[in-house]
Amino acid sequence: MKVKLQNKEMSLEGLQESAGKRYLDTNGIMGYGGATYTYNQLKDIWDENHKFDPSMREFNSFDDWAKETIANMEVIGDESVSLSYEEAADFFAKKGLKLRPDIFNLILSSNGIKNDMEGSGELNWNEGHKSEGKEQLNEAELDDSRAQELANYLGIDASEVEKGNYDNSYMVGDEEYYVLTYDEAEALAKEQVKEMADEMGLEAFSKDFQEDILYNYIDDSAVDEFIDEEADYFRTQENDESEAERLESLSPTDKIEYIYDIYGPDGFEDWAKDYIDWDLVAEEVVRLDGPENSLATYDGNEIQLDTYYAYRID
Repeated sequence: MKVKLQNKEMSLEGLQESAGKRYLDTNGIMGYGGATYTYNQLKDIWDENHKFDPSMREFNSFDDWAKETIANMEVIGDESVSLSYEEAADFFAKKGLKLRPDIFNLILSSNGIKNDMEGSGELNWNEGHKSEGKEQLNEAELDDSRAQELANYLGIDASEVEKGNYDNSYMVGDEEYYVLTYDEAEALAKEQVKEMADEMGLEAFSKDFQEDILYNYIDDSAVDEFIDEEADYFRTQENDESEAERLESLSPTDKIEYIYDIYGPDGFEDWAKDYIDWDLVAEEVVRLDGPENSLATYDGNEIQLDTYYAYRID
């Protein structure tokens, strides 16, 4: 959650009153524009992420974070309010929010709203009409459907589309495309980011993001272990209990600063490289840049097909 929230104040009383509400994230400050959250869901997000998410570390408590987060969302009703799938679709459409259908369905299902239109087709609320429901495809049919959708987009016959050099890639003449579901695209992009990091290390990323990685994506346990050893040294070797306690009370950011001051710029980078959480780095890169930045090596564009997403490789 890299987006800096606008600073809107909310009183503690207002926060307590908000506990039974449901909130619409119209601006995508939590990742997906159009997602809805209850107060308890926000609490779960805080509990799971505040130790690792750099933007959350700016807040001293869940209450502080929740005040600012909720102040930047729109109240859409009580937690107990239940919408039908079609009512929810209509609500989002009126807000002018344009989400991929897979994300839309994920948001609704995570909030207890099931697709009650199965059998009659799935509502495509962005377009305002129903599309025919599709049966589960086997692997061969899946390949055919990917090739067919790519052919439709390019305005050619499906017979002109051949299997490419990679899993789920297809050739049209000299052009090659990945054709993937969005989940597949995200997963593959993350793997490619990690492979690039494995080959090039920090040099694979911009200077600004390198600094972000060094300060925000180091394994907390490695930092804590370093500080514990320093505190133990002052306590047992220097007989300086106050300095030991000061070190143990440092915030996560101050602990990093302390290590940086000891090693200096070059030494700190050499130390940190061994403790970078590359899974988190890859997740953040794909979240910020989208899968297309890694997969569409020809032009950097994501092509939305009917069901899949295409990325031109060359």
